[in-house]
Amino acid sequence: MTENRATLLLILLAFVWSISLMMIPRAVSQMGTGLFLMSRFLIAYLLVSIIYRRQIRSIKFKDISRGAILGFLVFLLYLFQSVSLSKASSFEEATLLSISIVLIPFLSVFIFKAKPSKVEVIATIVCIVGLCLLGSIPDVISLLSILLIALHIVFTAHFVKESNPVHLVVAQTAVGTICSMFVCNKDIPTGVDLISWGIVFYTAIIATTWGLLTQTRAQRVVSPVKIGLILTLQPCFIGLICMSFGLYQVSSVEVIGIGLILGGLVAICKGRGKNAQEV
Repeated sequence: MTENRATLLLILLAFVWSISLMMIPRAVSQMGTGLFLMSRFLIAYLLVSIIYRRQIRSIKFKDISRGAILGFLVFLLYLFQSVSLSKASSFEEATLLSISIVLIPFLSVFIFKAKPSKVEVIATIVCIVGLCLLGSIPDVISLLSILLIALHIVFTAHFVKESNPVHLVVAQTAVGTICSMFVCNKDIPTGVDLISWGIVFYTAIIATTWGLLTQTRAQRVVSPVKIGLILTLQPCFIGLICMSFGLYQVSSVEVIGIGLILGGLVAICKGRGKNAQEV
């Protein structure tokens, strides 16, 4: 996969995750957070296990342990994210999660001694200014979500250098399923409609299975900082969708903020425009 192709796939992934943020509250309100997460992870685990059953035969203990770390992080992220979405709009939640780009360069340096480039630092500052103009104030759960997504991106970048992306994803979804069982109510709610189950399958198949595989594979050729910058497109996508359907009025200040985020992303794409080698 080349860096340019990975970048395009990550932009599409940001759009996919934006849609899921808008839909999750509908399903969680009927199913509860535990059942929703368990269903999401279990379907994703079964899909990856069936589609890549031959590759999984060669999985090693180090792949399982690394995937377990990522799985625990992504489980907590999805858990806190589901709780936050019950209190805030998808636009606000996407904006808050995008603040993770502030932590990614520091965590990369502190944990794995990986220094970001000058272009990445400048683009990050521009995107941070844009996010400030979108203006959401994080609470404790949102702050934990911000830390978790940053850690997940940084650890994935380190682990995928030596592990098969499929092995990491199958371990992540397995651990996510197990962890979800501990927060799932024993009494399964009745009256869950087809729309909510449709949301479960969308988040499981597209946002989780395809999403985690795409992110993990892309992180072989795309830096953690650039991943974080691309994910700042989520509030932009949600804002544009809501504005198009009259669901949300975007102010002129927020338009400027979206413009700065897009400008920062364009800057880093041009600054790192050369293709990475195929993997």
